Amino acid sequence: MVVSIFIFSAFSLLNITGVLAEGYLSVSDFEDYFSYEDGSYILMDNIVVDSNLEVNQNIVLNGYNLTVEKNLILNNQNIDLDSGTLTVNGDFYQSGYDSDNPSLLYINEGNLIVEGSFEIIDYSILSMNYIDDFVQVHDDFYFVSSVSHKDYLTDGTLELKGDFYYDSFYLFDTSTFLPSDSHKVILNGEDVQNINFNYPDESSFNILELTKPLETGYVFSHTPVWNELIEPNASFTLGDLDGNGTIDSTDLALLKRYILNVIDEIPAGSETADLNGDGEIDSTDYTLLQRFVLDMITEFPANQ
Repeated sequence: MVVSIFIFSAFSLLNITGVLAEGYLSVSDFEDYFSYEDGSYILMDNIVVDSNLEVNQNIVLNGYNLTVEKNLILNNQNIDLDSGTLTVNGDFYQSGYDSDNPSLLYINEGNLIVEGSFEIIDYSILSMNYIDDFVQVHDDFYFVSSVSHKDYLTDGTLELKGDFYYDSFYLFDTSTFLPSDSHKVILNGEDVQNINFNYPDESSFNILELTKPLETGYVFSHTPVWNELIEPNASFTLGDLDGNGTIDSTDLALLKRYILNVIDEIPAGSETADLNGDGEIDSTDYTLLQRFVLDMITEFPANQ
């Protein structure tokens, strides 16, 4: 099973072994930045790790930022972003070997930015349960978890700029990738994106948003693999940043992340966010959108 998965994966076992030969740092190398409470290392300041990092202890970001300049391995431990931002400028590899105690990556109103590929295998969990949960992967996303994610992927946004591979061929449960409720996946890579489900009748996206034409911007192994599909539209509505036809707190969360440079693109286009029509997208637009969502105003200045 392991051999087949790694042959399929971009983050091969040989690559990991080679990187380890160069040396991985561990959480214990940065103890001065953490406090230790209830079995977890709690981050107490922003930190940049200019190396490969293996998370060998449970850690909580505690609202701070952890940046890993190279590759990150999370092996049978937990990371709770806890409103913080985890940035991985290489590849991110998550695995777990204990079915009774899986490896947990808890987004928890935080942001995960992976510049390379992101791979989740074996007994590992990606938990997204809040509207502000945000995961962005610039290269390919591989999901080969043995744990059902029906109750773990219920809200937030997973933005993928590379290919998506869900390979459950060697798993006992072929429905482990099954987002629900308000969870959304956005496919907005610049190039054609390949989307693979080998059991589409048992696993699929929940809300899937496209930024390119369905027929020419993507290659799906099967269709449909979504409960709801949002396709790009030449027209736009001010304030509707995700293009779903409704202006709500999801759009507010997107605008906040854009202004804070957590994301560099607005799904429905930047023109939807310039609410006062001054050519800039800034805190003034955020205040206007917040007032609109709270029913304090019924129209944006750019529409007047």
